[in-house]
Parts: sequence; structure tokens; C-alpha cells
Amino acid sequence: MKELTEEQEAAVNSTASLILVDACPGAGKTLTLVARIRRLIAGGVHPNRMVAISYTNSAAGELARRIAPVNLGCCSTLHGFMVRILKRYGPQFGYAANFGILTETQAIEMMEETAKEMRYAGTIRGLCEAIEAFAAGVPKRTLSKTELVAAGFYINLYKNNLVTFDMILRRGAEVVQKIAERPGEMDWPYEYLFWDEGQDCSPLDLRILDALPCDIKYVCLDFRQSIMGFRGSDITCCKNYFLHGELEAT
Repeated sequence: MKELTEEQEAAVNSTASLILVDACPGAGKTLTLVARIRRLIAGGVHPNRMVAISYTNSAAGELARRIAPVNLGCCSTLHGFMVRILKRYGPQFGYAANFGILTETQAIEMMEETAKEMRYAGTIRGLCEAIEAFAAGVPKRTLSKTELVAAGFYINLYKNNLVTFDMILRRGAEVVQKIAERPGEMDWPYEYLFWDEGQDCSPLDLRILDALPCDIKYVCLDFRQSIMGFRGSDITCCKNYFLHGELEAT
């Protein structure tokens, strides 16, 4: 392995509970992350106690390749990790373990089918906004026609034991928070969390990261480069959380 700089060695050997590695592209963030994993293993930490999160399948695959032949407890995208959490712990909190996952196209088709069944005459954009709003909770008031159709969409999902990609993260956040509230009761195997591209976290991602009951959290990021606004990433929220410990409600 390439010789590490003094700063990289500090990150590899840090005993802090939250370690932030802020560096520009090409500065060796992944190299340092892999070096830390290997150093921990050499020091006696079992790989099953580690989980590594990335935002794309290709990035997760590249990390797994660089760590090979060692297999971590989990090395995947955030969605992949939350699916694993929901299947293992979800039934203890009222969620079925054998749920199906709708693609974006399938979700749109179900939304349009629900709108047709309920004779919805409004705009698709309005319906999408209502569905998104419902993800955060059903309003405690008389629902508009658009909101009733949004509720019908979620009822259809429930009846067919289906979830959307957004629901995976929201349910995952709920389950992780409940696990964190019961320390020592849930047979939680992960002690070390490695999170790549932390600057691309959405407020919901940050909620998950904050709640995950891992003793040591290692986050690679580059505040100068945030490219996932299309999926809700918010650089201001990231800075507030990582630099000031402020977590916004979702």
C-alpha cells in the first residue's frame, strides 16, 4: 500500500468517536479509509463489526474490491444497508421482512393507476407533491382530493406489501432510531461505521447516520463538491451537522 502522509496516519489511528476526513478529489480519502479498516483488523477488530456505506453501487463495489479478500459485515449503498436492516429488525417493529421494492417506473405506474381508480382530475405534479408530503406524516385535518389519492397510493402499497426507494430510507430511519433507543437489546452487530461522500447527505441521510448505534463513525467528505442535489442532498444541512452538531428535522 502507498505510504500515508502524516494527516492520513492521524485519521487512520484516531480514537475519536466521530472522525471527519475532509479532502479534495485525488487526495487519498478512499486510500485512508481502506488503510484504517486494515489497521483495525490487524489490531483484532472482526470485519463483521464494520459497515461501509457509499452512494452508488459502483463505489461500494470498488471499496469491496480494495478491501478484498476481507468481507465486512456490510459494504453497500445506503439503500442496500437499510434494506438489510429492515429485513432483520423491521418485523420487531411491525414491518414485514418479505417486502417488495418498486422501481421508479413501477411507482409512477401505481400512482397513475390509483389516480385513475379514484377519478383524480388534478395534475400529476400536485399528486407527486402530496405523496411526498404524506411520507412525513398524514395531516390531522380533512384531506383534499389530491391528498385522498395520495393516501390511496400508500394504501395500495400497504396491501401489496410494497415500498418505494424513498420509503426504504424513511422506514430504515425509524427502525434505526428505535434500535438506538434499546441499547443492548437488539443484537446489533456493527461497531464501526464508514460513510463515504458525506457532503452528499440529505437531511434524512443525516438522521440515519446520527441514529446508527455505532461507537465509531468515520466520514469521508469534500464540502467543495456536492453533486447529489437531485436526490435531496443539502450541503448547508451537512455543514450544520458535521461542523456544529445541528440536525434538522425531516
